[in-house]
Amino acid sequence: MKKKSVVFPLRMLLLLLAVSCSDSDTTLSESPITEPEAREQGETPREVPMAENEYFYLALGDSYTIGTGIDPRDSYPSQLALTLNNRVGVSVNLEVIATNGWRTDDLIRAIEGKKRQEYSFVTLLIGVNNQFQGIQFSVFQDEFKKLLDRSIALAENRPGQVIVISIPDYTYSPRGRIYEFGGTTSDQIDDYNTFARNTAIERGSRFIDITDISREGLKQPDLIAPDSLHLSGKAYKQVMERLLPAFDRIFPN
Repeated sequence: MKKKSVVFPLRMLLLLLAVSCSDSDTTLSESPITEPEAREQGETPREVPMAENEYFYLALGDSYTIGTGIDPRDSYPSQLALTLNNRVGVSVNLEVIATNGWRTDDLIRAIEGKKRQEYSFVTLLIGVNNQFQGIQFSVFQDEFKKLLDRSIALAENRPGQVIVISIPDYTYSPRGRIYEFGGTTSDQIDDYNTFARNTAIERGSRFIDITDISREGLKQPDLIAPDSLHLSGKAYKQVMERLLPAFDRIFPN
């Protein structure tokens, strides 16, 4: 999270930037997945996994996706992949494209070079840095649509295999609470999430609301990471549990 051009004092923003973009924050880089020869020949995308009992999970986002402030193994994508492996006895290969401070435009640039790749399912959680930096809401609206459409394409054009996750509310953390001004920030986050939900429904994708988990952060300190800003592994476990029912159709009993 960086500069907010209208609402927040510069000195306060620089403080949060220093926390969010520390040297300990890393991007989980992607590892190429070779596509079947049939797709290279232009055949219709398949409706089955790339191999029997093998699934490929692409997690797109920002600091909330990589698990900033905690062990990356406690992030919700890592917990989800492990739980699915243990729950249904399949092999879930996790690939994460996310970095601290990314806005929607950053994520667009990061995935625009991914051509003709196929994934069993995709999760998308993005937008908090657009809001924090005071980027026009219309920019988010336009770029989020592009990201969701790209996510659907990466999921072999199956909208139901894409899960949009709501933006957490950082103002319910010890460091983030200084950026709440009479409910204005939380109201803006609600607006972002409402647009994301409506867009997901229009596209035929799924929307999972986890913002209420983050809004327990001041009442339940163990839901906040040691950096006093992001979510903890315990909070991400609750996020993961919210996501699990969405996989009932992906993994038949």
